[in-house]
Order: sequence, then structure tokens, then C-alpha cells
Amino acid sequence: MAESAEHHDSGKQNQPKTMESSDLFQGARTILIRHDGQVYMLRITGRNKLILQK
Repeated sequence: MAESAEHHDSGKQNQPKTMESSDLFQGARTILIRHDGQVYMLRITGRNKLILQK
């Protein structure tokens, strides 16, 4: 039995949003993210990994 369009669309809303890191960083190596009154630093390491620090 096929899923209804309404059921199918509601499932898409629960999936995580995907963004490119280049869109977030825009050429920088570090960005600050404010969440719930706290500031976090997200940075790209020399080995091209991501590190999130409070």
C-alpha cells in the first residue's frame, strides 16, 4: 500500500537539515554559534576536522 502524500511530507520535516560547511564558514576557519544564551566556537583544524568548544 502506498503512503499518502501527507504522511510522506510530514516525515521530511523530521529529518535533519543538511548544510555545507563552506556555507557556514564562508572562508573562515572559526565561527561562533550562540545557543540558549551560550556561545560555542566551531573551528576547522589543521587536519580538516571540526571541533566544537564551549
